[in-house]
Amino acid sequence: MPLRPLQEGLDSPSWLSDQPQPVRVSDSVACFACPRSRTHRVITALVAAGCVRQLDDRRYQATPRLLHLASGVIARHPLLALALTNLRRVSEA
Repeated sequence: MPLRPLQEGLDSPSWLSDQPQPVRVSDSVACFACPRSRTHRVITALVAAGCVRQLDDRRYQATPRLLHLASGVIARHPLLALALTNLRRVSEA
């Protein structure tokens, strides 16, 4: 499937952000069941994008950049506008 690396690239930051501790490439390989070389390329690209950082012990962890990316989406979500409208009504009552 030609889009599989893209899917893995999108799934990896989500998975990394759910991990309580930094992870090794081998942990990610086991989770996504794909070749180590592909997993390493995806993680390297995420490091270059600032979404993941490599620690001195060669483990990886998600960075706050993921929060920054998500906050832009959340700020435009229609549910947020609806919630804010209702919260303003409640606070003015």
